[in-house]
Amino acid sequence: MSSLIAVCKTEDIDVVLLQKILLTARRKLKIKGYNATTPQIGTDKGLATLVKTSIPTTRLHNLIPCGTNVETLAVTITLLNQKIYIYNIYRKINREDTGELQVTQLFAHAKRTPTIICGDFNVHHPILSSSSMTNPSGEHIAFALEEFEGIALLNTGQPTHLRGGRLDMTFVTTAIRHLTKWQVHSTLISDHFATVTELEMQQLPPIPPPPPRWNQELADWVCFRLAIEEWVVSYIPPEDIDQLEKDLVDAFHNAANRVMPLKATGGNYTYKDSWYYCPEIRRLKTRLNSHKNIQKKVHSRKQRTTANSQN
Repeated sequence: MSSLIAVCKTEDIDVVLLQKILLTARRKLKIKGYNATTPQIGTDKGLATLVKTSIPTTRLHNLIPCGTNVETLAVTITLLNQKIYIYNIYRKINREDTGELQVTQLFAHAKRTPTIICGDFNVHHPILSSSSMTNPSGEHIAFALEEFEGIALLNTGQPTHLRGGRLDMTFVTTAIRHLTKWQVHSTLISDHFATVTELEMQQLPPIPPPPPRWNQELADWVCFRLAIEEWVVSYIPPEDIDQLEKDLVDAFHNAANRVMPLKATGGNYTYKDSWYYCPEIRRLKTRLNSHKNIQKKVHSRKQRTTANSQN
């Protein structure tokens, strides 16, 4: 997870789709700056979709079914001029490979609606450069690609697994195919290779940060009172009560600006976002803080003892 966080921060990834993460009810997936969408409690825990907090996101509850033993998670994101559907899919397999993939309904939806479909499909077929024998789900994918001309497979001939083949695939609506670029990531590698899909579309402008606040602890309240009294002496109240309220608020703001400094507005960086932060680091920092507190207590006790002996 630390490698994923480092990549998200350094490469400015907007959306992350994860499969086979095995979340539990007690284990929450949290990355600062991202909203995490995971399956509902009591359902499968193999999927997660992370979207930057600056991108409006809506979870889809009425999912299009994609077959037996197939986990599905879907959200919509809103960009500047377009709403995009994103489907995250994982086809579970066992020794008998009984998971049956059915993407006909999903492809029919994606044909007419801008959609990105990503995931670990575990399918084998010659058109996917598979090293294993063709399975029924692979035949189904090959048929669906021929049947639906409005759907494009982005994968190149590059394998997405150590043993070869394209088990992890990305499909998009043909209408947005020209806006996409697909590649295998160079560092995020396990037995599967992470893939990166770039979509050249503008996002909504980010929400502006809140204005800086006054530091009231450093305020000169005597000067503040004098500034208000000075304003009252020279002020001629208007007949309009709304204008009077506005003038009074402006007077308070102007006086505050004169006698109170603004609080510093730091960035959103926190050491917990760094690649080196992990449970072991947290444990060591807890021990270090505990020893610091013990040393403070010992030092203060020695000072009290010394003072008593002098008295």
